Amino acid sequence: MKRILIIEDDPLISKVYSSKYESAGFDTATAADGQEGLDKLKSFKPDLVHLDLTIPKVNGVDIIRHIRSQPETVSLPVVVLSNTYQNRLVKGALDAGASECVSKATSTPKMMLAVVEKYRALLTSRTIEETNEALTALEPKIEALRKEAA
Repeated sequence: MKRILIIEDDPLISKVYSSKYESAGFDTATAADGQEGLDKLKSFKPDLVHLDLTIPKVNGVDIIRHIRSQPETVSLPVVVLSNTYQNRLVKGALDAGASECVSKATSTPKMMLAVVEKYRALLTSRTIEETNEALTALEPKIEALRKEAA
């Protein structure tokens, strides 16, 4: 896994996460609204989508629904990073098929990188045992970052 599409309407947040992912060896593309995100989904062909829910033109939940409805992207990891405090919207994202939802208020770029690394480990593991080992190794790191951010 090398390519991350960031769909985020705040240019500063896009830049921060893009820089963090690129420093870890990922290629990134950014989209400032939902329609641009859908277009880049086709042209950039990401291995993971970093998605805000409250974005212009096409909202995040509709993007997740689109991703899950297409055979070529049905299993694409979608990590939601959003400031939304509307439980209904977060529940809608999970119901639509988000892989994980993370709050902007309680996470850091370092923590999001650990979450992305978890999905890289899942996608590059060859066996169930390798997947379980990768997840087990990453969980303490993610938990420590959550405590550090709290």
